[in-house]
Amino acid sequence: MRKIEVTTISLALGSIFLLAGCSFQFQTKPVVKTTGEVIKVPAVEKAEPVEKKVVEVKKAEPVEKVPEVKEELANTHTVVKGETLWDIAGYKDVYGDPTKWKLIYEANKDILDSPDSLKPGQLLVIPRE
Repeated sequence: MRKIEVTTISLALGSIFLLAGCSFQFQTKPVVKTTGEVIKVPAVEKAEPVEKKVVEVKKAEPVEKVPEVKEELANTHTVVKGETLWDIAGYKDVYGDPTKWKLIYEANKDILDSPDSLKPGQLLVIPRE
C-alpha cells in the first residue's frame, strides 16, 4: 500500500509542477536586449524636377442660341381598336393629360353616342384652347 500512496503523491505533485511550469511559460514576456549600435540608413536621392508645361486657356466664344422646337400638336386623331378617350387625351401630341378626355367628347358629340362608343377608324377632332 505504501508504494501506491507514494506513487500517487508523486504523480500528483509532478502534475502540479508541470502545470505550474506551463502556465509560467505562457505568462512571461519576451525580453528585448539593445546593443546600442547605431544603424545608418542610406540617404534618399533627390528626384529630378519635372518639366512644367504651361497651357494657354482661351475664353470660349458665345454660341448662337438654338431655337426651341415645339412639337406639332395634333388637330385630329384616328381611333385605333382598343383606345379610349382617356388614352387619346393622354397622348403627348394630344393633351398629355388623360383627365381632359371630356374636351374630346364634347367636340365630337355629333359622331359619338357616348364616351364609350369609339369605333376603329373614326376621325376625332381634337379641340385646342
